[in-house]
Amino acid sequence: MAGLKFMSPESRQVKYLMPNQAFVKGGKFFRATEGGVSDPDVPSDIVNRLPPPDGRIASAGNPYAFKLDRVRDEFGNAWGANPVMGGNAIEISVGFELPVKVRRVVAWMTKPNWNATQELSRASFDLLNPVYRRTYPAAPYQEANKPIPEGLVAPTPLSFSFNLPPRPVGHHVLLLEFDDPGSGDAGYQVIDLRYTG
Repeated sequence: MAGLKFMSPESRQVKYLMPNQAFVKGGKFFRATEGGVSDPDVPSDIVNRLPPPDGRIASAGNPYAFKLDRVRDEFGNAWGANPVMGGNAIEISVGFELPVKVRRVVAWMTKPNWNATQELSRASFDLLNPVYRRTYPAAPYQEANKPIPEGLVAPTPLSFSFNLPPRPVGHHVLLLEFDDPGSGDAGYQVIDLRYTG
């Protein structure tokens, strides 16, 4: 997948990495803990490689981005968070540098009782209830060159919105996964949110 031109609201990757590094890639199918898994919706897609391990989710396991996996930023400050209110709509807009194929976009939110003093893990997220999920069914991926929603080539920007679930006041994390049908990878983005009420 290509790099990012922009992301709104800004993700941790966009805020704290160089622009050409901000679209961190790791094995797709975040909920899985193994590689070699076929896409449940389109089995002809390339199988996944090993998804990011717990504690290495924000970096997607990439050594150049490991600083993103810490509980606080490299200066010991809280991660820069976007203020939001539960129940309100959030609009996500992603601009890619080059055309990319996207099989699926999934967004997960941290659980109401997640522990913000620990590194992100699968246990941090409500994996049974994604807050957003959209699969683009065009196949095979080699020939699906029409723009979304007819095909798999994502428009720039790729925009979508959904209502945020209720959460206690404080820091929460939104995890976005962009599955690539033609490789074992997904792009991962972590958006830090500050619930204000």
